[in-house]
This record gives sequence, structure tokens and C-alpha cells, in this order.
Amino acid sequence: MKKTILRALTLVTLLAVTTVASAQKPKVLSGSPENLSSIRSWEVEIEFNEPMIHKKGEYSKFLEERIKEMNEVEEEAGDNWKADWDKNISKKYETKFVFLMNKYLAKTKSGKIDVKKSNDEADGKIIVKTYWIYLGYVNPMMAQPSKVSSKIYFLDSDGKELLVVDMVESPGQPNGFSNPGYATTAGFGFNPEGEFLRMTESFAKCGKDLAGYLAKKAYKK
Repeated sequence: MKKTILRALTLVTLLAVTTVASAQKPKVLSGSPENLSSIRSWEVEIEFNEPMIHKKGEYSKFLEERIKEMNEVEEEAGDNWKADWDKNISKKYETKFVFLMNKYLAKTKSGKIDVKKSNDEADGKIIVKTYWIYLGYVNPMMAQPSKVSSKIYFLDSDGKELLVVDMVESPGQPNGFSNPGYATTAGFGFNPEGEFLRMTESFAKCGKDLAGYLAKKAYKK
């Protein structure tokens, strides 16, 4: 029995690593990557707005039901989760997205490309409009990474659209054993930090793959 469980957990881990390792190719919706070649500095913003689809429906419904569900488990747990959720969009998701963008754009042959969360002097702006999320989960038998789908808008300093791409289901690390998504001290329950970590890694993956794409298509010279 123990060998069967170990084999199952190993298979889950291998599948998760394979999923995360494969690079995503953005789908161009409008514009061209070549339009970005003269822009050397970017400001980044991640937006979570309607309409955004989750398994529980639109974004507002997802938030409402999640707050209610967690408050029923522990008083004010849902309200605290909502406050952390809002803060983590900038604190964690944007931060990791920007870090990976800079890391992989540093490998371009065309010189330094600077990406920041806040930069009033930037030559252009990247707006990541997330329209679908899956939080993933972890339990003693299974682990599923989070996934996010986003339409990404590249604007010049005047607000003109230069490029719009679609990044579908960017996967995060399941982190099934190092940071479980359940409460180990009180049986199964909510551990939002596990969800926040997985979501952070989804945006890291999105930033990494997007930077790799831009390095080849926009900053190849």
C-alpha cells in the first residue's frame, strides 16, 4: 500500500514538473512584437476585474462566496483573506512577474530592457488583465498547480496599443510537499498562503514565458 501511494505521489510530482517546465507561446491578438523594439523601459500593472471567470462564476461572485465560506470556518477568516488577496496582487504577483521579466529580458542582445512595478518615466506600460483563474490545490494524495489566463496589453507613453497577446493557463508550482495548501495542524481546512504561493508562481511563469517571447520577437537585434 505504501509503495502504491509513493508511486502515485511521484507520478503527480513528475507531471507537475513537466507542466511547469514547458514554455508557453503567447497568441498575438493585435499589433506586432516589432512595435516594441524601441521601448527600453516598462511599467507593469496586473488587473483583476470583471469579467473574470472562476469555477464559481464571475470574479465578484468568487470573492463573495469565498469570504462567506471562510468566515463560516473561522470568524473573520474570510475578511482577512480578502484583505490579503487584494494586497498580494501588487505585493506578490506583480513583484514576481516583474522579477522574471527582467531576469529573462537581461539575456537579449539589444541591450538593457527595464521593467518596473511603478515608473512614471517609463517609455511604455504593460497591463496584465487576468480573465481566468484556477487556484490549484494540495492534499496528501494529489497536487494541482494554479493556472491563470491573461490578456496582456502593451501601450506606448501616449496610451496607444502596440501589441495585445493572450497567455492561456500559465501554471504555477503545486508546492505539494514544501508548502501544503491545507492546515496540517487542524486536519483539512484553509491555508491561503499555499494558494497565494501557487498563484505567485503562475504569474512568475507568465512573466518568464512572455520575456522569452519578447527576447526573440521584439528585442532580437
